[in-house]
Amino acid sequence: MRAKLTSGEVVTLPKDCACQTHEGPHWLYLDEMERAEASRALKAHDLFEVIFIEQVRLKAKVWNMERQGIVDLIPDQVEVCQ
Repeated sequence: MRAKLTSGEVVTLPKDCACQTHEGPHWLYLDEMERAEASRALKAHDLFEVIFIEQVRLKAKVWNMERQGIVDLIPDQVEVCQ
């Protein structure tokens, strides 16, 4: 995952943990896990749970982005087979 910083510089976000289940920053991995949990709650029609999960997830994501001076996340491009 790459990120655009407040300076305008685009950087690759480094791995910051010893987990073997993912690449990149741990907070982005947790964000993805929480998005999956919100998706499961939505499929179960538990809207209050979705709202709670998303509120907590987005608050943590914004906090992490602000503390690192990130203004935009740029996902890695995946080649699509045709």
